[in-house]
Amino acid sequence: MNSKAKRTHTCRTDEIERLRNARGLSAERLAALAGIHLRTLRRIMKGRPAYLENISAIADVLKVPCDTLLATYKVPGYSPVSLQVNTFTLNIALTGTVDSQSQFATLATLTPDVISKLAALGIEVHSYDAQFTVSEKAGDAHQRVIVLIYGKLESGMSFWCFAAIKPSRYDAYYNAYATKTLNLYKDFEKSNEAAFGEIVVSGEGE
Repeated sequence: MNSKAKRTHTCRTDEIERLRNARGLSAERLAALAGIHLRTLRRIMKGRPAYLENISAIADVLKVPCDTLLATYKVPGYSPVSLQVNTFTLNIALTGTVDSQSQFATLATLTPDVISKLAALGIEVHSYDAQFTVSEKAGDAHQRVIVLIYGKLESGMSFWCFAAIKPSRYDAYYNAYATKTLNLYKDFEKSNEAAFGEIVVSGEGE
């Protein structure tokens, strides 16, 4: 590195991250292929000034022109949104097929994953409504209504979970949830013939 060179360039860190993920590269692998230290890449990704030589090396690995990674780059056809526009509505409807429990669980967690990614970008989501249904044949044996449940454990710790509700038990579930008498241990116990359904996935936090 030229001792007279200065770190004067900042990058579009979101674009580097997008391209890195699209190419299936870890941060460690990207740094290695670019011939720079991992701590250098991390410094760049924090928005700190960097040497143009290092940015160029990253661009070569990601197979894009160097200038497209610079913070000064203007995306063609892009017009900044007025700061006065501070609310949004996003509607996404997906229809498809699943044939495994892992695929089912992935679909069930899409909404919290999206919320988390938006929060990481500083986008605050005030409210959302997620409904996910899978049906093949009529009846409880092949149909469920997916609901998102929030609550607190006896220890006071907050938790969330996605539950698959049997169509025939949905009204009973809703009544229990609305009256705050829902018992996740009893109402979703596999050995309970009157169970509302199954817990698909759960986690701690709100």
